[in-house]
Amino acid sequence: MKLIKSVIDKIESPLDRAQTFYRDKHLKGFALRVTHYGQKSFVIEKLIKGKVRRITLGRYGELTAEMARKEALKLLGKIATGIDPVAEKKHTNLQSITLKQAVQDYLNSRKSLKAKTLNDYRKVFELAFKNWRIIFKFEGQDAILIDYLDYH
Repeated sequence: MKLIKSVIDKIESPLDRAQTFYRDKHLKGFALRVTHYGQKSFVIEKLIKGKVRRITLGRYGELTAEMARKEALKLLGKIATGIDPVAEKKHTNLQSITLKQAVQDYLNSRKSLKAKTLNDYRKVFELAFKNWRIIFKFEGQDAILIDYLDYH
């Protein structure tokens, strides 16, 4: 079947499984995912570096079938030329992480740190980044990085 509005509107949510895929016969790798909650999303599925990857393009309603098809063509074209869109997106996301986010994520993941350990971390950060303005605020067991000069 070709994934077009009239066909997609008739598709109902699966009752016997969490999600079902309806693959487009005209554009290999392009599909519609329908969840048991009735959510419809466009995806592409392609073998990238030996693994089947599924990339969500967007929800039906926010994207029309034609918009999703154009986006699918772009991504499938990238994949055909050896570009991994998943790795590209991860790289872009990693490039946008600031020191403040990295430190805060680290402190948030270590909830059981003692006050002395948090104080030691503060001292290390202040020494290692002495040219940077770093201000910590301590709330009980939590250390919150308040401010810093934004260097990447």
